[in-house]
Amino acid sequence: MPISDQAPGQVRRWAADLLTRWGAADAVEDAVTVLTELVTNACQAGASRVIVSIEPDAGPNVIEVCVWDDAPGVPQKHEPDLSAERGRGLFMVDALAARWGHHALPLGPGCSGKVVWADLAAHGAGSGDGA
Repeated sequence: MPISDQAPGQVRRWAADLLTRWGAADAVEDAVTVLTELVTNACQAGASRVIVSIEPDAGPNVIEVCVWDDAPGVPQKHEPDLSAERGRGLFMVDALAARWGHHALPLGPGCSGKVVWADLAAHGAGSGDGA
């Protein structure tokens, strides 16, 4: 996905549609919130592109969402300034996800990056046709 101001909204629409088609409508709200935060963080960190995936069968009643980006650095949850307009995204991810994390994932020579993932509770999630 190309980086633009529209990227988070495009990801929200894509994820909501995909999860609904997979029979996991109960996971849509949490998934789109988490993905919006992760894509927004990647954009703000200087990513030139992102790759988003959703795994509907990551475990019993678990949907895993992942965002790969080529931005430098790693996500760090900081104590938010309650008067600031930014800085609460990873707190929301932490609150909504059963667990989350990140790891390095280079895609090839000269293409470094990381994946930030989150496992979300989903009842009735089924196999999909790809993400």
